[in-house]
Amino acid sequence: MAENVEGPQIVANYRPLSQASQYLQYHYLVNSVDSEEGNTSPTDESIYAQHHAAYHPTFKKLIDQYGYSNFYLIDFNSGEIVYSAYKHPDFATSLDRGPYRLSGLADIVAAVRNNPGRGFVQIVDFKPYVPNMAAPMAFLATPIFNGPHIVGILALQMPPERLNAILIGNQEWEAEGLGETGQVYVVGEDALMRSQSRELIDDADAYRETLRDIGLSSQTVDLVYNLNTSVLLQPVDTEATQAAMAGETDTKIIQDYKGKPVLSAYAPLRLEGLRWAVLAEMDEAEALEPITTMQIYMGTMAVIITLIVAFLSGLIGQAFARPVRRLIKASEQLQEGESAIDVSANGTDEFAQLGRLFQKLAQRFSHQNQLLENKELENETLLKNILPEPVVTRFKKGENPIANTVQQATILTATVLGLAQYSSSEKITTAFSALMSEFDRVSQQFGLEPQNMADETYLAVCGLSDVYFDHKQRGVNVAQEMLRILQSVNSQYQVNLSLKIGVHSGSFVAGVVGTKPFTYKLWGDAIRVAIQLPEQAEPNQIVVTQPIYERLKDRHNLSTHGSITVEGMETLATWHLVAEEAPVGVTV
Repeated sequence: MAENVEGPQIVANYRPLSQASQYLQYHYLVNSVDSEEGNTSPTDESIYAQHHAAYHPTFKKLIDQYGYSNFYLIDFNSGEIVYSAYKHPDFATSLDRGPYRLSGLADIVAAVRNNPGRGFVQIVDFKPYVPNMAAPMAFLATPIFNGPHIVGILALQMPPERLNAILIGNQEWEAEGLGETGQVYVVGEDALMRSQSRELIDDADAYRETLRDIGLSSQTVDLVYNLNTSVLLQPVDTEATQAAMAGETDTKIIQDYKGKPVLSAYAPLRLEGLRWAVLAEMDEAEALEPITTMQIYMGTMAVIITLIVAFLSGLIGQAFARPVRRLIKASEQLQEGESAIDVSANGTDEFAQLGRLFQKLAQRFSHQNQLLENKELENETLLKNILPEPVVTRFKKGENPIANTVQQATILTATVLGLAQYSSSEKITTAFSALMSEFDRVSQQFGLEPQNMADETYLAVCGLSDVYFDHKQRGVNVAQEMLRILQSVNSQYQVNLSLKIGVHSGSFVAGVVGTKPFTYKLWGDAIRVAIQLPEQAEPNQIVVTQPIYERLKDRHNLSTHGSITVEGMETLATWHLVAEEAPVGVTV
């Protein structure tokens, strides 16, 4: 490993810290049997070994079938790796305080913790992973729920070969229209390759000379050959790479990373958590002679780019969700106290065996845990009605005080007019309740979090718990939808209510205030501006401040409205939104 990692390697840094880690690494690394089923221990007679023997063949078969290089189960709170299909030095270590706390696997655990939504899948880019001899590895992960509770994290290790299988295929370059010099590859935002170079495959010695000619150090060149990969080692800082990273798609003659003229077709490749560019290049002389070859080549490139996008999109959302969905469902049934669990797997295969094991576990534990879990569920539900989900976790841990500075968020404030004119409290209460329920629904749909407010004021924030780069657009979209909802409620309940809406963006502080009882409060200049902003609006009008105007002036018809003065602050200019047919589209 020392050949692949910079700096001196001290053995003590990699020793397991806890007694449990030492025990597991001894039995499953030092004193293990490496078979077709992976690392097993002939000497471990613990309860862990019994569960390992029951589940390990299924998990091992799962990653082999889908082409991943490892499968991890990680404790959500402690960050400890409680299981891995292939036992490497990272097995049984802590990703919070152990030797791999700065690794890509630790990064994906942090990403899931920061956004632990049910069904959300996180991905982190390729990074040298020391337990695999510093080979480049990417990771996918999703939280594991037991009912409403997060009990762990499921992570998959993805080697570059998954991506190479699409770009390189069977290395039949000419049959695929790439000729003698063409290649398709992916580059990351650090201008380093994320896939294998064709030159390394075709002529390793010539590629070695190429790397030296472009100025790579001898250490980097040796590392390419030790790992037999160009991923994260070959720089491609060319005009095409820079343009694709800037969001451009084009085809032109450029100088490649060797300084030779090539015909380059490039495009950005944007996925949640990744910022890549895909390039298809061929030497200029070969690409332009004859023209028919060029046509085949370009058509092939378009198909390949489409396949890459489809492959990675499907990979993130579907690759491993389907095989484990039945396991998650069975866990939820176990939490609810059911003893007859059906995982929809009949027969003698691995999933059928796993289902029967779940049934036995349910009969053993459901009665003992039911009362306690029901009580915890009640408390959890009450807390989530008051606090954002990330704050609930901190509150339960006993943190005090709990306060965060929100650097960039959008605050939507609306004032409902016309409630006092109705003498029938039942009729107006029903209409007002329906209106607020619909406001909550559309806010949550677009990622806004409603806040508890008094009287006729409605306030929701985008960017409070989760980060959205388009939070200003989402805030305006919700404002537009609220006006449509108002029109529908007025018609349905035969009332005549109106709205004054303000949308502002800025920083503020959010925290838990008080003890018995406690409340969740937002304060700061941005909140003060947002609360007063509806006063500037006409009925059924949306008024925005300069941060919103500057971001969305090219997408919406915004007209100068006036200004707003808040005590202790400078006068702020305002604009109002001219009515539109539909809000600008945004992914929700």
